[in-house]
Parts: sequence; C-alpha cells; structure tokens
Amino acid sequence: MVAGIIVTAIADELTIAHPGGDVTAGTAAVILGGPGRYLAGNAAFKWTVFAHWSWLRAVAIAVVAVTHQVVA
Repeated sequence: MVAGIIVTAIADELTIAHPGGDVTAGTAAVILGGPGRYLAGNAAFKWTVFAHWSWLRAVAIAVVAVTHQVVA
C-alpha cells in the first residue's frame, strides 16, 4: 500500500510539472500503476488480516489494468 501511495505521489508530480504534455507509456504506467498497487496492497492486507476478499477491489484492479492497456 505504501508503494502505491509513493507511486501516486510521483504521478502527481509528473502531472503537475507537465499538465499539457503528451502521455507516454511510462507516464501512463506511473499514473495508473500507483492506484493499482494501492488497491492490490489493500486487498492483500484485507485478505491477510480479515480473510475477506473484496470483489469490488478486484474489479477496480481489473479496470485499472484494462485502462492501462488502452492508454499505453
């Protein structure tokens, strides 16, 4: 989860530094990878602590992955 927050902060910095810039595959990976990592980490945490798998988080991870494939 912490890695997802850090990658999202990097994506924010990239977006603020170049608001009208072109989106490269690397930029898209950072912008979508941060939330994807956070969601995956959160799902793993919930599974480890509560033995509960959230299907909503699984759907959200899938949406982020599909969006990344479309953008990149």
